[in-house]
Amino acid sequence: MAFSTFIVQDFVSEIRKFGVARPTRFEVMIDLPYSLRTGGGKVEVGGISKRLSLRCENAVLPQLNINVAQQRIYGPNYIYPISSDYGGDSITLSFVMDRNMGLKTFFDAWLHSIVDPNTFNVSYNINSSGYREYCTQIKIFQLDERDSLTYAVELVDAFPRNIGIMNLDSAALNTPHKLNVTFAYRKWKDITGEKRIKALEEQREEEGI
Repeated sequence: MAFSTFIVQDFVSEIRKFGVARPTRFEVMIDLPYSLRTGGGKVEVGGISKRLSLRCENAVLPQLNINVAQQRIYGPNYIYPISSDYGGDSITLSFVMDRNMGLKTFFDAWLHSIVDPNTFNVSYNINSSGYREYCTQIKIFQLDERDSLTYAVELVDAFPRNIGIMNLDSAALNTPHKLNVTFAYRKWKDITGEKRIKALEEQREEEGI
């Protein structure tokens, strides 16, 4: 007779040893795009990256798919990989708005730097590093209960493609305004090791090692 290999004591020991990751422990860092750093966006951007990080209420870790094709030689189909899909068409971040709607103004300016609101021309400007001026890198960190980094990804060549509507409702007392921004990106990469090494180097500098 076959028996299950699941043992409750082993499960309890596993959880006690390695714990569980919690979706409430995260941080998002958005680097300013070149088009706004140079003042082209005509918006005050001082300290905006830190404010965006503090006010990001909801985020997601991106997906990764392997696209496949089928081939029949004889009998059942063979399935083989043909390309990678990083889900770069959309990823949505949610932000709690400030009283003066400065973050909304910032995202408005960012989209206007991509498509001119008057001429409707799309920007094809390339910065000195060879990237489109309106693109940036977005870093998403998973943290543990002590705010230590456990996992980190970076969205490459990211830019906002949609700013969600913001409902105005006289009955919504004591409810903060929230803005959903959907970003597109080319791909993402795991930077967990890079961030841990950098944190260790910074710690050594502080301790004078």
